[in-house]
Amino acid sequence: MAYVDTHFHIWELDRFEYSWPTKNDKTLFKNFQIEDIEEAVKATPVKYAVFVQCLNNKPEEAKWVMELAKNHSIIKGVVAGLDLTSTDLTKVLDDMQKNQLFKGCRHILDFEDEKWITREDVFQGIKVLEDRGLTFDLLLRPHLLKYIPDLIRRLPK
Repeated sequence: MAYVDTHFHIWELDRFEYSWPTKNDKTLFKNFQIEDIEEAVKATPVKYAVFVQCLNNKPEEAKWVMELAKNHSIIKGVVAGLDLTSTDLTKVLDDMQKNQLFKGCRHILDFEDEKWITREDVFQGIKVLEDRGLTFDLLLRPHLLKYIPDLIRRLPK
């Protein structure tokens, strides 16, 4: 039986500007590439994996990983960091959905104002994802959980 790792990251420090990992993190502040993932799962039943964004508002990151997937069959899905408040969101999604590896979006709330997730423009962006059958993942700390029940009520799918 083949397993799927549903959440992996790769990064090239010279390719994009990352907020994390920081230079102080000696373990993680280095390039992690798709070959590292392939090597790490060699002795396991994991055969496929889903890339999850490291950067908010950066479709180029997802496109880079989807390009890598042409030569690395382990990549079976991509969750991108897109600007959900952009007036170009539908255009960006149209472009992303040309590639069947694109599954949805994630947003790292640590880099936003505490009430970002309660904004109407954010809700409208998430609604566009819902209407297209795409996923929306949140990375948040416990103190932000109080804002999520209302969001879920407004987006029942």
